[in-house]
Amino acid sequence: MPLRKKHRLYWSGRGLGRGSGLGTGSVIGRNRIAEESPEHRDSDSISDNESLESELEPATATSDEDEDMWKKNLWTDNRPAPDTFDSVPMTPTRMLPSNARPIRHFEKFLTLEVFELIVTETNRYADRNSVVGWTDIDTKELKAFLGIIIIMGYNILPSLELYWSSDPAFRVDEISSTMPYRRFKQILRCLHLNDNYKQSARSNPAYDKLYKIRPLVTILNRVFQENACNSSSQSIDESMIVFKGRSSLKQYMPLKPIKRGFKVWCRCDSYTGYIYEFDIYTGKDGDRVEDNLGAKVITKLTEKLKGIVAVHVTFDNFFCGYDIMNYLYANSIHATGTIRRQRADLPKIVKSKKKLKLEKGQCKWRVKGNVAFVVWQDTKEVLFLTNAFHPKVNVTSVTRMQRDGTKTEVRCPAVVKEYTKRMGGVDHFDHIKSIYSVGRRSNRWWLRIFYFLLDSCITNSFLLYSKNVNAAKLTNLEFRVALARGLIGGFSSRKRRSVGVNYIVRKKAAASDNYQKSVYVIAPETNFSNVGDHMPVDLPSYQRCRYCSTKIKDKRSKIKCSKCEVPLCVTPCFLNFHKEAPT
Repeated sequence: MPLRKKHRLYWSGRGLGRGSGLGTGSVIGRNRIAEESPEHRDSDSISDNESLESELEPATATSDEDEDMWKKNLWTDNRPAPDTFDSVPMTPTRMLPSNARPIRHFEKFLTLEVFELIVTETNRYADRNSVVGWTDIDTKELKAFLGIIIIMGYNILPSLELYWSSDPAFRVDEISSTMPYRRFKQILRCLHLNDNYKQSARSNPAYDKLYKIRPLVTILNRVFQENACNSSSQSIDESMIVFKGRSSLKQYMPLKPIKRGFKVWCRCDSYTGYIYEFDIYTGKDGDRVEDNLGAKVITKLTEKLKGIVAVHVTFDNFFCGYDIMNYLYANSIHATGTIRRQRADLPKIVKSKKKLKLEKGQCKWRVKGNVAFVVWQDTKEVLFLTNAFHPKVNVTSVTRMQRDGTKTEVRCPAVVKEYTKRMGGVDHFDHIKSIYSVGRRSNRWWLRIFYFLLDSCITNSFLLYSKNVNAAKLTNLEFRVALARGLIGGFSSRKRRSVGVNYIVRKKAAASDNYQKSVYVIAPETNFSNVGDHMPVDLPSYQRCRYCSTKIKDKRSKIKCSKCEVPLCVTPCFLNFHKEAPT
């Protein structure tokens, strides 16, 4: 068996990449932007491309006489131009108003159906196991529980107990004032998504290894696709969920950054990283050897793309093969991927173990039916299969840094540039998801998957929110903070509630880059929650009203809100400031 070492190109200009033979230099962190020149699309006539072909093909190029099926032919039909695959971006199927808060976007994925499912199964599990001191959880408390988990993702402490510590260096008031530590641990212990009593026995052919998490997996796969239109450029790759405990689903991949965990096949938008569909790998059945696993994954994840005009899918050498390329083209799906030299049904020019000894920028190519094969020399040989870009008709160039620091233009088939440009969708999704991930250690294997699915919902909702150009610009962190507060929504299961915390953020004034011109904003999740707790109190001196005072008309008051800590006129500003938040 060949090693599953990815032969991956750098993702150009999208902020993420994985190392490969393409390009020289080091990768700083996870990011590398490969500078490339604008694409040059030449004429379709053969005579206009002869000079380009002479640059790419070595002088000692072999003829077609040694090949049985792979020839240097042009395709008989017209393929879309490379720019066509950028024509349809990822867009929400239903755009929310520009003043909609993050929780509204999040609830498009974790719907009322999901909350009711979790509430029902959690209460059922606690009742059957006679958990001491248990009181039934409801939707409001479940949302507050999830809000606490999100806060723990961006405010990381060594252990759970420290969030409720009496030491002010560790205590997080926003968490400790929502529910006691004992109640949080109780909900975490009883959290369930399916009825254990209805699970099939392991000996039953209908046994489902993902039974404990299956309802949520099914619902999310549906809503992910319902809430965003399919873009014209997508990528398929695996994402890993860290897990070192005992589980038959756990995979060991020594060449990966995450060596032990669960493997999730994902189909994502190439540019934003929005995840459309995923499939959790459950391992092989018994001792049966799995054949063409990569092709099966591609077949399953592209089922919903059939019939879409001009869609392009990119994947790496684990999935790529001649048969799957033919299958995708027969279903009107264009695709590009790197391929391993040992794969069956490739040209004879790469069947020998010896390298072709091409000079940098040179390539060899062959065509069989609707699939083209390309081997291109960069710092080392890179092999491609594509049914979208012909290596002779579609020619371009990339910029490469030399050892002396100078830059030079290197000619290459368009398949090289297009693969580099479109391959990083799943990497981008992983990057956004992992920065403030809610995942924590757990002995329950399915709980790690639940954290992954929760992170996926947050990431997708953030990407949809960012698509609204009229909405307030929020970073990934600001989005999660607002979402956590929206889920908590002023809920508290404590009998004695602590004093509220002020959430004031300084932002630059509109249409001004001057750092000094800043405004102090209170998040709507604060001033519109638990309105009964907001009481007017006296100020020692007059201060400008936060609601109505302007540069032209200066209004001052000696009254402030006891919770928001902002000065307000008694009437009508105090009432208007605390009206229900717009949605």
